[in-house]
Amino acid sequence: MASSYASEGDGVSKTGCNDVFEQLEISKSDSHESKNLGDDILNDLDSYLEDIDDRLTISRMVSDSIIKGMVNAVSQEAAEIVVAKELEVTKLKEVLCYQQFGNSEIDASKTLRKHLELELQDHGRESLGLLNQAVKEQLERLEKCIGNTKGPKYREIISSPSLITFGGDLEESLTIENDLDEAFYCLKAALKALCQKVDVVAFSPEFFIEEWKAELHMRKELEAMVFSTVVQGLQYEYEKQLWDVSYVPTLIYGFNEISSLRHELDSIQKCFVGAEVGNLSPQVSLDMDHLHRTVSSNHGLPTQLWDGNGRCEESKSSMPESFETSPLKHMSARDLYQYFRTVITEMKRGNESTVQGMTEECFTLKRELLKERELKKDKVFEKLKKKIPEVIAELDDIVKENEKLSEFCNHSNNKLGSLLLENCHLKGLLNGQKQEVRHLSLQASNAAKELLQHARAEEQLHKRVGDLEHVLEDERIYASISEEVYKCVIREMAARINSSSEDLDVMSIIMQDFFRIINEEAFHSVHVSSKSDYEEIDLQSFIIQQIYEIVFPEVLGNMSMDLKQFKDRCLKEYESLDFLQRKVSEVENELTMKVKENEKLKHQVFGLKKSADKNDELLHQLRDLHEKEKQEFTKDHDKLMCLRANQEALIYDRNEELMLLKEKLEDSQKQIDLYSNEVNKLNKELELSQEKSRKSDEDKTNLVLALELKQNYLASLKMKDNEHTEHMKSLCHVIQGLSKSFADFELRVKESFGWHNVRLENSAFQLHSLIPKLNVLRRTGSLYKERLEKKCSDLEKAEAEVDLLGDEVDALLSLLEKIYVALDHYSPILQHYPGIIEILKLVKRELSVEANRAV
Repeated sequence: MASSYASEGDGVSKTGCNDVFEQLEISKSDSHESKNLGDDILNDLDSYLEDIDDRLTISRMVSDSIIKGMVNAVSQEAAEIVVAKELEVTKLKEVLCYQQFGNSEIDASKTLRKHLELELQDHGRESLGLLNQAVKEQLERLEKCIGNTKGPKYREIISSPSLITFGGDLEESLTIENDLDEAFYCLKAALKALCQKVDVVAFSPEFFIEEWKAELHMRKELEAMVFSTVVQGLQYEYEKQLWDVSYVPTLIYGFNEISSLRHELDSIQKCFVGAEVGNLSPQVSLDMDHLHRTVSSNHGLPTQLWDGNGRCEESKSSMPESFETSPLKHMSARDLYQYFRTVITEMKRGNESTVQGMTEECFTLKRELLKERELKKDKVFEKLKKKIPEVIAELDDIVKENEKLSEFCNHSNNKLGSLLLENCHLKGLLNGQKQEVRHLSLQASNAAKELLQHARAEEQLHKRVGDLEHVLEDERIYASISEEVYKCVIREMAARINSSSEDLDVMSIIMQDFFRIINEEAFHSVHVSSKSDYEEIDLQSFIIQQIYEIVFPEVLGNMSMDLKQFKDRCLKEYESLDFLQRKVSEVENELTMKVKENEKLKHQVFGLKKSADKNDELLHQLRDLHEKEKQEFTKDHDKLMCLRANQEALIYDRNEELMLLKEKLEDSQKQIDLYSNEVNKLNKELELSQEKSRKSDEDKTNLVLALELKQNYLASLKMKDNEHTEHMKSLCHVIQGLSKSFADFELRVKESFGWHNVRLENSAFQLHSLIPKLNVLRRTGSLYKERLEKKCSDLEKAEAEVDLLGDEVDALLSLLEKIYVALDHYSPILQHYPGIIEILKLVKRELSVEANRAV
């Protein structure tokens, strides 16, 4: 027993010593850790600066790639501009070879050319100046970026003693800097040479002259084309409007005029026929009336006669010249009466005989005049008499054609009306069938939508059922797992509590044994040892007491804290168990509810399946109906297409007939115009002849009144007839001249048509020559568009990269601020490291500069 207790006491003493030494080592390790904190911070700083170096190299590479891309883009754009300008120069030279400008046009346009050249040179120089400025700005930015990357701050950071060991190879950085400088200067020289070449190519005076000439020629041709097209379009529209407005009314008016002219010609012909027969009757009646008046007036004057001029003359009767009044004195009144009566009767007989002779002479003269007039009239009006029936026959033909055309138009209009009615009827049937088809298609689409909705609802319900089944399985698994876990946790907690209580009991027993053994050893050592060792024993006992004072309260405190924590854990686990039991009950309730819902959903799915079957039957019926209606619709459509083809054929035939009739009408209208001109001429001749007849009637009255002046009158009539013949000859000459002028006008019109055709051919040839120019202009426009798009895309990429770099710089600055705050917090510790303090000062300066910039 004693040996066992001794062995146990040795083990306990060893464990106590080990604990003491462990505590001492922990304290030493704490001090060592506090010393190593500075080294860790320095290592972190070095790694951070290495990251900064890596990021700076990456940013440098990115900026170099951006600059190279920009330079390549600028060089490509300049090369493309030069190539395009050279192509334009070659094409303009070819155009100038084909077309030469006159000296007068060049002299007139010298001032305008100079002005345009100056404007073009100024514009080109301004654009090139802007390009040069943009390139210079980009180069300055590149210089600034390179200067910032290899500036004094970067050199101080690299030359700091803390980064000499961690900064990497300096030789590689120096070689990279030299390569960057060389690339930058080479790029600058290449851009300068390129700008000089562009200036030489773009601003040469010959190039400007040729370009200006080509632009002026192109502008003239385009203006001529546009003007001609506009004028032709306006002319065509105006002619079309005039034709639409005036074609039908002019035809109707022309036919009405033709009918009126025909009636007038009939009346003129009747007048000519009546003039031959009854022209004598009014003249003879007038002369007889005049003679009767003269005779009746002369009855009261037995001793006087009226001559032709109404003058009273003495009678040339057989009255004795020496009238003796002596025998009369011896006569009685009755004898005197008889005597004078016989004398008067004799005088009457003499006067009557003279009047009869005069009337016979007058009638003979009249007959001669009428014969002469008839001969003249026959000669003058023979042509008119021949032409009038011909004109009437032609007019009758035109009127008949007009009647036929009107009948044909009415017939065609009736046919067109019937066709239109049939078309409208068929359109109505088509619209009705279309509406029915639409209605059926709407019904089918609605049924399909309902079926789709039902199918979707079924799918959703199936998904819900599957999800709920999965959820139920998951919940069951989760509940079983949670129950097992809770059981395991409770078992472990109970085992831990039991083991901890056993450990506490063992520890209390061990401590009691340990203290008992130590006391026994102390008393044994007191009795055994000598007086020389008494002081050492006292020291050992004092040390042991101090150790007890240190160890026991700490152990007891730790034990009490562990017990309290264990109690808290037990309480929390009991609470969590209660909570889990409640959750399990809630989950079971939810599962029961979900099972009920699943049963309801199954019933709903069964009902939906029934409705889906009904909808399928309805769909089959609707499809059958739709197919039948489709077949009927195709049949009706085929019929309609046949009818439409027949209708189009009829319309085409009618249009051809109408075109032929239009041509005939145009020809007839031309003939009508000619006939109207001839009729106008004939009317004028008739008016002249009527005037002549009136004058002849006046002459007749003068002849009846003055028979003595008949010879003079006949001479004057002959003169007048000669004048009339000359006038008719002059009219014939005028008509011939008009016919010649009309023929000349026709020739001029033909020549003008030929000239216009030649001009149109020339303009078409010029337009064909302009087509490649337009294609070139379109290509140049597309090239410029592509360049603009490339520029925009490059600028967007550069902006995005710059934004990314700015974001990275902001992130790095925020990191620097945090590092500076952390290092400033440890500044009293880091005062022994001068390199780190210099870095902190540099960081502080940079942060202050950035803050000032932001402000």
